[in-house]
Amino acid sequence: MQAPGRPVRLGADYFASPRWVPTDQGWGSVPLERFDLSPALRRRLVDWASAFDALMETDYAWPSPRARDDWLREREALVEESGASKWLSLSMRRAPSG
Repeated sequence: MQAPGRPVRLGADYFASPRWVPTDQGWGSVPLERFDLSPALRRRLVDWASAFDALMETDYAWPSPRARDDWLREREALVEESGASKWLSLSMRRAPSG
């Protein structure tokens, strides 16, 4: 589990990072590189978000109910693996300045 830090939400939006943090305007997508994640977890997050992005090619329809259910199960596993049920608490690394 990651060290406690700023609240982070897992969410899918087309061609956005699956990690979101609070901003003055609500929530903003943050690149995965800003988080201290294992390469395996980062890959799973990218794959999970990419599956959502691919829906644009199918007129926003899941190829099957099983594909949708598998995607939802993976979402729950990613949330659970990060140590929370609804909100994820991960340490954000400081972004390089400049």
